[in-house]
Amino acid sequence: MNIFKTTLIMLVGIIMVLSSLAGCKGESVPVTKTSQESEENEKITNSNGIQEIDDEEEIDQPVIKPEEEAPAEESEPVVPETVEFTLTCISFEDGGVLPDRHSYYGGNKSPELDWTGKPEGTVSLALVVDDPDGGNWCHLITFNLGVDIEGLGEDQPPFDVLGDGAKQGKNDFGGLGWGGPCPPSGTHRYYFRLYALDSMLDLPAGATMSQVQAAMEGHILDTAALMGTYSASN
Repeated sequence: MNIFKTTLIMLVGIIMVLSSLAGCKGESVPVTKTSQESEENEKITNSNGIQEIDDEEEIDQPVIKPEEEAPAEESEPVVPETVEFTLTCISFEDGGVLPDRHSYYGGNKSPELDWTGKPEGTVSLALVVDDPDGGNWCHLITFNLGVDIEGLGEDQPPFDVLGDGAKQGKNDFGGLGWGGPCPPSGTHRYYFRLYALDSMLDLPAGATMSQVQAAMEGHILDTAALMGTYSASN
């Protein structure tokens, strides 16, 4: 009887051990992550539920590109201002009527003239006045005017050489300097032409208009012109 109880107790113990072992087999086994997954997902969550990045994990910083400088605009070359070579008279405007005091019989006074804008390279100036309506009759020739001279005063004397060294040629009246308008009939035009030259003219005082024109060939840098009229009825 005692043997039977002992055997029964042993069977119950074995059954209990077997039941315990069967329960252990049903428990889930934790899955082990690969080292790569661990490195990618390893983060520590603090008490506020905010994920903190591991100190050893490299933080990608945004790449800030420097502002690209706008290409420099090409500056246009500076063009020097062009000054027009001009000839003016206070007695009359271009195309106007010459006052009687400038006419041959009204006083025969040469008009006051002014000029500006001599071109670069000018060495001397030459002034010629003629009447195309009177067969290119010459009324005045003055040449070898210096570049520092900016005009001629009224009533220049009939000298062969003026005070500034300029020379006067022979007009078609046969005299030196100015010979005023005296048209036989109608209205004539009188052209005042000032020539900027790149040299002095190797001519004597008393040279004729044709001689001066021939000497100027190939040396004219620019020409300023002024025209006045005068009528026989004046």
